[in-house]
Amino acid sequence: MNLVELAALDHYAAEGWAGAATEGGLMLTLIKAASFDPLPPRHSDTFVEALYAQNVSFSEDRFDRDQLLGSIGGATRKQIERNWAIIAATAGETPAFYSGVTRDHVLGLFDCLGTTRLREIVKRRSKGTPDRRRRGTPFEDMLRVC
Repeated sequence: MNLVELAALDHYAAEGWAGAATEGGLMLTLIKAASFDPLPPRHSDTFVEALYAQNVSFSEDRFDRDQLLGSIGGATRKQIERNWAIIAATAGETPAFYSGVTRDHVLGLFDCLGTTRLREIVKRRSKGTPDRRRRGTPFEDMLRVC
């Protein structure tokens, strides 16, 4: 986490906003929770980018992109809550890799975006390729689509 992100988060928190400075971790956690009904527990700590790219070791861990997008299109708040419990189970109150992300953050973002907008964001970004000018995955700048 860099200091600029933390300073920006502190500024917005002082104005009553809630959020997470986790380099995309909030959105990525929501995408994972919305992409599965239910989320297989073995993927609680698997990066969602790897699942969408099928960059996993075993064939049973490769999911069809359209199937994942279909799950997002039909995602419910209850689904997000159930999958949140699986995602956070290995680290306590937060996902293992994104310690600033909380249940309320994920549910709030889901409520704000809704399934149609979330699915469109993921659809557009999951078929891209990493930007050659910098490290990372196509998911990193997905909010630019909004």
